[in-house]
Amino acid sequence: MGVPLGIRRRSEGKFSGVVYSLLIFISYYIVVAVAENIGGQYRVSPFLISITPNLLVAGAGVYLLKDLNTEEQTRPSGQWKIMLESLVAKVK
Repeated sequence: MGVPLGIRRRSEGKFSGVVYSLLIFISYYIVVAVAENIGGQYRVSPFLISITPNLLVAGAGVYLLKDLNTEEQTRPSGQWKIMLESLVAKVK
């Protein structure tokens, strides 16, 4: 996730990097805690539980990286908004 956010960070200002880093850090450890609780309650494979947070972060990074070379430059916050809107649309 660092590559697409690092490349596009210049358009949002210097402080946005700190905000994104904190959000990624907090969300990663929330996912780790949730995965551990699910693993403890449902006896899921420890390998699957340990790799789930990494796969989620890698998936988000690939999603942000996929259209990095397009002509249209969007802010990472716009990418997150698009990703969340598509997720909500799929859930509905």
